[in-house]
Amino acid sequence: MHIKKSVGPFGQLLTEEKGSHQGELDLKYAAFIPYVNAVRILAVKEGILETSTIARMGKLKKMNGYDEEMGKYESNFAALLKWRLQSYRQTDTYDDTHYIQLKSLSKSERNELKNILKDGKKLHQFVIRAIEKGAG
Repeated sequence: MHIKKSVGPFGQLLTEEKGSHQGELDLKYAAFIPYVNAVRILAVKEGILETSTIARMGKLKKMNGYDEEMGKYESNFAALLKWRLQSYRQTDTYDDTHYIQLKSLSKSERNELKNILKDGKKLHQFVIRAIEKGAG
């Protein structure tokens, strides 16, 4: 239940500090994994058998208590898929598709990405509350 910190205390996007992807944002660990794991946990809790994250979100959205939350997170996840597709077109190796060069983004794209990452943290907190409420 650990999320890679991706937005700093002053709202700045936190990038890789060293290695071949220095200065790039790791979309896999900063964005995809928090969404996928949170939705997976909720799906298990609710007995949802779908295997894709989008399908799980669709099922959760139809359930009482998840409808409002999942709508926002579902559109965020769709936007993340769009970012990943865009990165597939710009890279040569599979590993490179997990990283995005912030310099190549416009200010509005950086803000969109920042909001998606912040919402991933909110989704994480929502899941923790849902599990605690269900366990009591």
